[in-house]
Amino acid sequence: MTRTHIGPVLAILMIGLTSTAVATTTVCSKSAYKRYHYGQKASLRFDVGRLGPESITNEVKEFAARNGLSYSAVGLHDPYKDPPLEKLDQILQDTSIALSLSIRTSNRSTIATATVETFSFSCGPTTKDWRPYWGAFSTFVRTSGYRLVAD
Repeated sequence: MTRTHIGPVLAILMIGLTSTAVATTTVCSKSAYKRYHYGQKASLRFDVGRLGPESITNEVKEFAARNGLSYSAVGLHDPYKDPPLEKLDQILQDTSIALSLSIRTSNRSTIATATVETFSFSCGPTTKDWRPYWGAFSTFVRTSGYRLVAD
C-alpha cells in the first residue's frame, strides 16, 4: 500500500469505528437530564431470606415475564476475596429500553437492593411512566413475603 492510499483507508476505518460507537452510545446534555428528569427514581432494600447471588433469580424472571419486561443479568465473581465474592445484577427493561429495574444480590448478604431508572436514547421526553412498573415490583416484593429493610 502506498502513502497516498493510507489516508483514505484511515478515513474509512475511522468512519466505521465512529458509526459503531454512535450506534451504541447516547450522551444527553445535562440540560436534557434536568429537563426530562432522567436517572434513578426510587430504590428499596429487602431481605430475601437466603444467601447467594441467584437466590431470587427464578422469581425475578417470572415477574419480568408477567409484566412485559425483558430480563438480563450481569454477574461478578472475585476469587481473590475470602470467601470468593459473588454479585448478580438482574436488569429488567421495558420494550423502549427507556426504563429499567435493577436488582442486586450477593453471597455476602441476604439483603437485595432494587432501583428503577429512566433514560431516553433521543434525549427527549421519556416514553414510559416508571411508576406503574415500580408499583408492580413493590407489590411483588410484598406479596412474595420479603421483608423491607430501612436504608
